[in-house]
Amino acid sequence: MRLTDLSRYNQWWKLGRDFYRFDYDLRVIEYFIERRKYNFDVGNIYVVRGPRRAGKSVYIKLSIGGLLEEGVEPRCILYLPCDRLSSRRELSQILRDFIRFNEGSERIYIFLDEVTYLPEWFLVLKDLAETDISNNICVVATGSSPINLKEASERLPGRRTEGNELWLMPLSFREFILNVPDKILPIPREKIRELRKKLAGMEFSFENPNLMQFSELYAWHEELEKLFEIYLRTGGTPELITEYLENKKVSEKNLEMLIRFVLGEISRAKKSEIVALGILRYLIDNLMQRVDYKRIANSIDAHHATVRDIIETLQKALIIFQINYLDINTKRFSERKQKKFAFADAALITALRSYIYGLSWEELIWEIERIKPNLMENLAISTAITSIHEPYRKEWWTKIGYFYTEKYEIDLVVLSKTGIQTYEIKYTEKPRTTRSKITLTKDELDIEKSRIPAIYILATTPKSPKTI
Repeated sequence: MRLTDLSRYNQWWKLGRDFYRFDYDLRVIEYFIERRKYNFDVGNIYVVRGPRRAGKSVYIKLSIGGLLEEGVEPRCILYLPCDRLSSRRELSQILRDFIRFNEGSERIYIFLDEVTYLPEWFLVLKDLAETDISNNICVVATGSSPINLKEASERLPGRRTEGNELWLMPLSFREFILNVPDKILPIPREKIRELRKKLAGMEFSFENPNLMQFSELYAWHEELEKLFEIYLRTGGTPELITEYLENKKVSEKNLEMLIRFVLGEISRAKKSEIVALGILRYLIDNLMQRVDYKRIANSIDAHHATVRDIIETLQKALIIFQINYLDINTKRFSERKQKKFAFADAALITALRSYIYGLSWEELIWEIERIKPNLMENLAISTAITSIHEPYRKEWWTKIGYFYTEKYEIDLVVLSKTGIQTYEIKYTEKPRTTRSKITLTKDELDIEKSRIPAIYILATTPKSPKTI
């Protein structure tokens, strides 16, 4: 592919800021859901990992729009869909031609989308990082195969990537409230704007919790409940959110899209699809229950080493999170103890139940209601993970676990600089007394007893600085 062939993917070269109306990814989107802006600086290589359909391509295009507004020359920005290339040699040639064409420019931006389609793509960036002109270049590499992207990025030490790995994950409940266009939300525009003003000044930290702020949210309980019911049905996938808000349901096509992502990761990792589906079926049937590899293996007639291998693949692909036992007395993790598993997005649970059991949308609504307490625990833990995780600096699995004895269990244990925080999720009408410091309830608010409605915590917890 020649540089001149790329104009159709880089409409800003001829249209500048007006490219939105003609861009392949943007022109079909009626409602944009904004995300936190991340500043990509020249002299750096950024690696953006995230599951398919989380919104990476759209985020890149909107970032390009932001660069144009800042005054960056349109011809100095290259967007390259790497799934259209045949080899890393072709990628290398295009980059050389583009850099030569912009010789002398102060700022050059290169966005490599779906870069994991090219074997050993990181060698091209390694060569680029060692050139003199690299101080004036910013490279952002994304991929829908987080496994390959992570493994390859680890082969770029000292090549301007340190501190520049990002997660682009499904929208959190807080992002859902703050960023979904108010014109399609089923709440009066004036109310949603006031709620957003209130939430904008509130931030909850699982490591250093401040509970006093939650007294201000009680007046908004009804609106938060209504929004949360929608979020439970759509998860954080932008396409599912906008489709549901427009049609009051999610199509089988979009649910199947999520399953294809999961199966695609299994296939690319050369693992057994049948065993993987057996594992996923076990996990959704026993959502947030303690388990070990042998029990899963026995239930699906597989070897426990195979189960462990596929679970590691699913976790690297950011499909599930494995939560390990964390002793609240010694503050040490144990790999030998039973584990718990949370899905990265609630929509994955819905899509898997639809795919495995052949459920209609109406039946899925009943299923969501039936397993709501388990879904809430899943969401609380996945929210804590994305609020804490910073690649290579503060990995979530060194901070987050759970604890149990023969008599009781603590759902979430978080290590912090000041000590240890413990949480239990009791999403019932009359929650029992717990042994944790903080209890996440359905609707009970008692700050003195540290009992807080779970939706308040989900609505006020921001993602980490390295998670978009």
